[in-house]
Amino acid sequence: MKKLLIALLCVVLCVSIACLCGCKTAEISIGANGNWWIDGVDTGNKAVATDGTNGQDGKDGATPVIGANGNWWINNVDTGFKAVATDGTNGKDGINGKDGVNGTNGMDGATPVIGANGNWWINNVDTGYKAVAVDGKDGTNGTNGTNGKDGTNGTNGTDGKSAYQIWLDNGNTGS
Repeated sequence: MKKLLIALLCVVLCVSIACLCGCKTAEISIGANGNWWIDGVDTGNKAVATDGTNGQDGKDGATPVIGANGNWWINNVDTGFKAVATDGTNGKDGINGKDGVNGTNGMDGATPVIGANGNWWINNVDTGYKAVAVDGKDGTNGTNGTNGKDGTNGTNGTDGKSAYQIWLDNGNTGS
């Protein structure tokens, strides 16, 4: 890692000197061998560092808990931060969305019929429900009503024909 930093500092120094002196800018590249090359010269320094060894695992952190006062506590120390937030104000309503696409037409429904047993049948399946109600038993007789008022007397009729006159009207003669 130190070699890489030294190589980078050298590159920066060379470029800076070249710029200050008015010289041409150095051409810097990584060669096929993985080293830094400056103006076609191999510096002998690797451009890509090799992977170092892994460090040791750190120790586990403390688990926060919510104290009786509602704050977060870590290692028995009150952080002063509430564990449960208070309700905020409601946001503005969003704009209405676009109408959806019409759905496809549904299938025709089945027509119920009254079967030979008197039940409703749908798609050749007996529903078990009677299509016609069964006669109920007769109700009890009601009580007699009260008598109405007597009517008023009629007017006298005209005198009728005598029996003799009726006999004559029927084509009979004589006295």
